[in-house]
Amino acid sequence: MKLYYFELLLDYDSFSALDNELRYDFQCHVDFISHYITKAIRRHKIETGDCKGLYITLLPEGVMKLHDKVDNLLCVYFPFNLEDYQKAKHNMDFTYYLDIIRRGMYKFSEIQNVPVTEMLDIVDEFEKNNYQNKWLLKRRTFREVGLTLELHCELTTDYYQVTTIVKDLKKNILCQGLVLKTLSCMYVYTGLVKDIVLVGNSIFIIDKNDYRRIKFNIKSLQQGDFSPKIENLYDYDLSSYYFIAGYSNSD
Repeated sequence: MKLYYFELLLDYDSFSALDNELRYDFQCHVDFISHYITKAIRRHKIETGDCKGLYITLLPEGVMKLHDKVDNLLCVYFPFNLEDYQKAKHNMDFTYYLDIIRRGMYKFSEIQNVPVTEMLDIVDEFEKNNYQNKWLLKRRTFREVGLTLELHCELTTDYYQVTTIVKDLKKNILCQGLVLKTLSCMYVYTGLVKDIVLVGNSIFIIDKNDYRRIKFNIKSLQQGDFSPKIENLYDYDLSSYYFIAGYSNSD
């Protein structure tokens, strides 16, 4: 079975009762690492016998667990130290998280047929690349209007953002700009951006439900004018956003 998921998290049952705000804060700050490793294991098509998900779960003081395996998901446990986390968060010390993950990989390999060397190589690669998690989400060429649009994503410990780059058919950049920036939590950013479509005289960025979210005027793009407009503002949870193209508090 191919490995498909990885996540580092605080134990939900324990921390949702003790300090749910801390649990959410931790998830936001480590999600960029979990996301990077998840992408890498899918790219490398890592085999693990009958396991498709690996979870490293941190427990509060006084709670003891070794490991669990349910429905092809393997979870190992370590104690959580709040002081160490706060220090790492304040100092932007990502080695704190990677050290826990490396320990988890060795523990996984003791329980399951997890290729620890390959997994550690992914962690090392992430560290070597200065903890960057950037990717090209989508590229669409619309020859009928002479434009190519690219959606470039970046996920950090503090935010998730999508930048649009607009090119002509000779690959010259006409314009570019940020279209959205949100909290760095998977429950906020997952599915916000799916594809780019041409409809009439406009180009839209659509979400996972095929709703039109960001609108571009084709003529403006052809002239190098990056001025997107937001669509369907009514169902945005604006408390989770740092920036949305075409929106201001006065709108």
